Amino acid sequence: MDRLWFNSCRYSFRQDSFPTEKRSYGLDEGWVIMGRHGISGAFRPKSRRQSGITVPELMITVAVAGILGLAAITSYGVFREKSRIGGGQWLVYNLLMRTRAEAITQGRRVSTADLLMSPTGVIQEAPTLTAWIQKESGCGEYSVYPDSIAFDGRGRCVSGAGDTEVTVSVGSKSGTVQISAGGVVSIP
Repeated sequence: MDRLWFNSCRYSFRQDSFPTEKRSYGLDEGWVIMGRHGISGAFRPKSRRQSGITVPELMITVAVAGILGLAAITSYGVFREKSRIGGGQWLVYNLLMRTRAEAITQGRRVSTADLLMSPTGVIQEAPTLTAWIQKESGCGEYSVYPDSIAFDGRGRCVSGAGDTEVTVSVGSKSGTVQISAGGVVSIP
């Protein structure tokens, strides 16, 4: 029985008991080919496991993160603009509903300018809807057209013939609040 010394470990097997083929004998570092006349193969070390990341992987990761960040920033700008318009529409809607309710309660014509007066009726908090919405929102970019809307004692809009549309603008974008001739206020 021949003895094979490999990598400071002792392995024993019979030469003639193995056909010519590649076999692994549990050696972590490689394999041997056994034939009828002894070892006729080679030692092939296994590759070590790599750790960490490569430069191309890092570059791809940074590029993907940059693209996602750019998309998020763009989406946030659109969201912020829409939120400002929506907030302005709700402010105007609430003021119009309050004006209509006051007109019905008092049984007389009431305009938004009347509600913007101080409780004593001497000093206006804001002379127009535009100045009022800028004060309420804390944003000087708002503009509202028309600047005053009135309702009669039965809650009907008297500021125009037929349906009236109040436009709320922030920068280049705008939204509307609609008032029907019957006095129904809505945000489309």
